[in-house]
Amino acid sequence: MLEKRKTNSEKRALAILYSPKTLIDFTWYYHTYGRDYKWDVLIIACDLKIKIKTQCERSGMFENIFIEDVNYDKISRSGQALMFLDMFFCWMFGRKKKYVSRFFKKKGIILDYSLHLICSNYASLVSGLLLCYSDEIATVILEDGMTDYLDRTMKFDKTAPHTLDAFIAYIMCKMNYASLNTGDCARYITRNSLLCDKFSVRPELMKYKGYRSINQLGDNSHTDVAGYKACVDRMYEIEDREKYKADVILYSSVLNSFVKDDKIDFAAMTVEYIMNTFNPSRVLLKKHPRDEAEYVFPKGVEVSVIPADLPAELIADIVDAGGHVFMYTSTMLMSYRDYDKVKILVYRAIAEENEVYAGVIANYLEIMSLPKACIAEV
Repeated sequence: MLEKRKTNSEKRALAILYSPKTLIDFTWYYHTYGRDYKWDVLIIACDLKIKIKTQCERSGMFENIFIEDVNYDKISRSGQALMFLDMFFCWMFGRKKKYVSRFFKKKGIILDYSLHLICSNYASLVSGLLLCYSDEIATVILEDGMTDYLDRTMKFDKTAPHTLDAFIAYIMCKMNYASLNTGDCARYITRNSLLCDKFSVRPELMKYKGYRSINQLGDNSHTDVAGYKACVDRMYEIEDREKYKADVILYSSVLNSFVKDDKIDFAAMTVEYIMNTFNPSRVLLKKHPRDEAEYVFPKGVEVSVIPADLPAELIADIVDAGGHVFMYTSTMLMSYRDYDKVKILVYRAIAEENEVYAGVIANYLEIMSLPKACIAEV
């Protein structure tokens, strides 16, 4: 078990979560390392329409559930500027922790915990701020998707987009805060990470290793497996396995942000590919929580939609499909034992005008050591 640093409030802990996957990862941590603590949770706002408050209540893991309704990446420029100035002057005069304490106190949270747990130290201002206490409070960072497997730096990246957002992201990390902007900060890492215990599904694939320790997420050697399964059953209703049999399963994504023309119908392109490749009679559809597109299959094709609030990782072992189609890269593939049935779609409409998109796909193939046969151009 990981060593814990102690404070006056031994046995109390705070988790910051935001999605079904982060809740499932936390559930594993709770039943492996965290059962001795009394937990509070702060559910932060993001672009997801899927809410996890109900699942948190059903789980029985939390004493207090706090909700953060503000998405700080979406507030006005003037609002971001005011926050930045406040944080800057607190940093300049050595009052950074007082700023953080005041920030959380406004949400009804008094930071007198002995353990902090977050799932992202770059993509969320709220999570990043909590790291400011990592020098005195034990801090755990769980996995946050593919960003865990990219290069990170504390130095200015000259290859970064020459935008105000990118510059602010750099300054925020140099001050040892997180960032008000997600995308442009993914390349930067704060010094606080050196004091944190990191968990990853594939530690061996991580390029940045500047953490206090790096540990295997999902290692059940010390897990109360029965307790974990009972907790998952309370949170989610996993239907009969027969319902997860199909000719193909589609994991959708939101792609319009990659192109200027937001009227491109990627859903129709995807349906056409699936029909031409698999000619299915039954399709499982696992939509991305932000995906509002309609996937219209021909008459005679039965389409079963998997609930959006059900983490894909929970059904990975029970899906029985001839083809597994991904509209974009996904850490879900890390749970696959082989890739014979996997197809990652690459859309020419995006690749022709967006170099970042093509680079992400290429980097993902390299990191995962995926065979080129997994790629299908559409």
